[in-house]
Amino acid sequence: MFRALRRALALAVVPIVLAGCGGSSGPADNGEGGKSADQILKDTVAALRTAESVHLYGNIPTSTETIGMDLRYNRSGNLSGTITVGGVNADVVITGGRTYLRGRALFAKFGGDAAGSVIGDHWVTIPAGSGPGSEIVDSLGTFTDFNKLADLFASPSGGAVTKGATSTIDGTPAVALRDSDSILYVSTRGKAYPVELRPDTGKDALHFGSWDQNVSVSAPRDALDFSAVLGGSSASPSPEASASPSAEASPTP
Repeated sequence: MFRALRRALALAVVPIVLAGCGGSSGPADNGEGGKSADQILKDTVAALRTAESVHLYGNIPTSTETIGMDLRYNRSGNLSGTITVGGVNADVVITGGRTYLRGRALFAKFGGDAAGSVIGDHWVTIPAGSGPGSEIVDSLGTFTDFNKLADLFASPSGGAVTKGATSTIDGTPAVALRDSDSILYVSTRGKAYPVELRPDTGKDALHFGSWDQNVSVSAPRDALDFSAVLGGSSASPSPEASASPSAEASPTP
């Protein structure tokens, strides 16, 4: 059903590192449980287009391995968290239009031992547009732009969407939407936000929570410039991730 979203999430993590997490429920029944599958999906897309922030966490399978992530991000494009790719972890921060990564093992695994040794445990600024690591910056836009997420949900790639049973996911009452390859759970309390997205088989899943809570992200101090550190070499990390956020999130008043 939402193969395109799963593919986009995988592409954003395999060539880099990410993270996020959360969970929330609205105070009152929103009536989604009594609507058609198409209408529930439309309401979810509309909710995403007005969302302020979210905590995204969990695992997503790819053709070769499973990528882990734990990320908090907001509408302003600020993101903080952790990703896990190829068995190694990395921290990621996006703020002020800049992307920062930290993870000696990640750079060593995907950039070579020399890169891991030179970079060590320092935060590194990843350039946007062109140069080493730019794919990471570009692909992370899928997460930091709620309209892009909404567009992906609006065009399920697994065929017709059908309505499933209601259940409780991460403590939130939700209704299931299914297509040929995925299940999306949508909250039946408060706004019609996604609660969980999972393949139709297996235990891996992406969880969405802590919607519209304050997310504060600070740029790491004394970050190294990736291009300068590697002397302009073409080496570029291409990891898969799970993240430990450096953002502080607190409920809005």
